[in-house]
Amino acid sequence: RNSMSVWKVSLSTSQENADKSNRLLDAYVDAETGRIYEFYVRIEDDWEQLKPENIVKRWSEYINSPF
Repeated sequence: RNSMSVWKVSLSTSQENADKSNRLLDAYVDAETGRIYEFYVRIEDDWEQLKPENIVKRWSEYINSPF
């Protein structure tokens, strides 16, 4: 079994009813290397407008590239 330490970084505010549009909400980061493994964002655009094929391609390049 392999294991690693991962940090979950959450950005939040104590302000009630805060506008969270177009913001990074959570990111999961390798504690040793700082490499981002997963992230969540809130956006106003439709998924199709973001060209998901490009996002997947760029993310794959990031994950597979040497750090």
